[in-house]
Amino acid sequence: MAGFSKIHLSLMSPPMTERRCKPTILSSSFILMYLRWHEAIRTLGKLHNVDANEHGLSDFGKPNGFYSRQVKTLSTISASQAQAVDVESNVAVGKIPHFDEMVEFFRDPATQPVDRTCVIHGDYKIDNLVFHRTKPRVIGILE
Repeated sequence: MAGFSKIHLSLMSPPMTERRCKPTILSSSFILMYLRWHEAIRTLGKLHNVDANEHGLSDFGKPNGFYSRQVKTLSTISASQAQAVDVESNVAVGKIPHFDEMVEFFRDPATQPVDRTCVIHGDYKIDNLVFHRTKPRVIGILE
């Protein structure tokens, strides 16, 4: 992660996080907030286009097998949730309809989308972005 440490050191103006800016829908800063959300989405796209190898992150994380890992995790969670009991009927809620067909599709490597390695922030949200004080521009991403 050394390639990203300079991001945290390059803040030249006092940061503005979304926690410190909660305008109402009728306030004059509503447009600024809209533009910040748009910038947050644009920044996420830019983050996903970062070349991990170019920034010394080739050994960080798992470069493939994303869909298989997700199917395994989702299957475990789904099995637990299926056993949950409805408070009114006292009956287990059961499986999500068509869940098995979906899992079968994604479990088969021949039908899985092609793995594309990219940088992913595990907790990407507007509260973890640092905005320029006066412009709707992201100047940092917090971990």
